[in-house]
Amino acid sequence: MSSLQGTQSSSMESLDSSMSATESAAEVEAVRLVTVLQENAVLKSEIEILRLKCKNLLEENKRLRQASVNIQAQAEQEEEFISNTLLKKIHSLKKEKEALAMNYEQEEEFLTNDLSRKLAQLRQEKVHLEQTLEQEQEQQISKMQRKIEKLEKETLAKQSTLEQLRREKIDLE
Repeated sequence: MSSLQGTQSSSMESLDSSMSATESAAEVEAVRLVTVLQENAVLKSEIEILRLKCKNLLEENKRLRQASVNIQAQAEQEEEFISNTLLKKIHSLKKEKEALAMNYEQEEEFLTNDLSRKLAQLRQEKVHLEQTLEQEQEQQISKMQRKIEKLEKETLAKQSTLEQLRREKIDLE
């Protein structure tokens, strides 16, 4: 039995070593399978992370495009507001210019009328002064003519008296 035991023992050892080699290969295969499964899980999680990043980037891209559209719309609104404001200011300035032109015309018309009235008044005063001057001149001429006539009468009377005195003197001589 002891040889049998020895044979069994060597058979067992050989079986153990054969099993050990098979078990070793299976363990290596199992370890390799676990490693591949772990790598697969890591890759799947990386794929999921990349999908989330891609989804986030797409959302960010969409958000940025919308923001760009909003900014463009706001810029157009601001441009329109500025244009409307400038148009209102231009319209207001045109009205102000028209009002100033109208005021200028009215002032000019007023001044023209005032000057025309003053000119007419001065002409009337001139006519009146000319008439007054003419009347005064006529009065002076009349007065002087009366003086001249008086002096002429006096001169004639004196000449007549002188003639008479001469005749009387001649007669007396």
